[in-house]
Amino acid sequence: MKKPLHKVGIIGGSFDPVHNGHLMIAENALEQFGLEKVLFLPNGNPPHKDKGGMTPAAIRCQMVEMAIEGNPGFSVSYYEAEAEKTCYSWETLQSFCQAHPHTEFYIIMGEDSLFHFSEWMHPERIAAMCVILVAVREEGQFGKLSDQIEKMEGLYHADIRTILVPEYNVSSRMIRERVSKGQSIRYLVPDPVRLFIGEHHLYE
Repeated sequence: MKKPLHKVGIIGGSFDPVHNGHLMIAENALEQFGLEKVLFLPNGNPPHKDKGGMTPAAIRCQMVEMAIEGNPGFSVSYYEAEAEKTCYSWETLQSFCQAHPHTEFYIIMGEDSLFHFSEWMHPERIAAMCVILVAVREEGQFGKLSDQIEKMEGLYHADIRTILVPEYNVSSRMIRERVSKGQSIRYLVPDPVRLFIGEHHLYE
């Protein structure tokens, strides 16, 4: 008899720094899809980023730990952060699936990422191993996104579903820019992260 599946979400990224938008998306995914937990997966050597300008992985992981403390539905995976090589999503997901054969994984991404999904390494393998959850602003326009979902489902036989999240325009780049200009980031990131950034003079 087949054991029941566990349902685990994965939200990856550089998290440089993690902000309230990330947390909001993860919380809504957890709630709307009945996930047991959401893994925050900070990248160590992301293939699409300039590594020279990135905050060290250990520091980015530490900020994620601070941000999710107290939420039993959130945890951090150091799988990619501790890897010495460039990590690709399909390889990480394959490793997770092999290690946890009774778990159904849900990859969480933003709208923009879905429009670039064909540029990822082996999108067909990713689609075969997980459900794809796309964060959609509740006030957003669904026309172009619906067309893209239909296109990706047709190309890769993907199971793509939408996470409805409240309107909240914030990005890690915005956080870094505000810090560099001496502007407040209060209420944009969790307070422990804000204090950590200030104490360690990050992004100045």
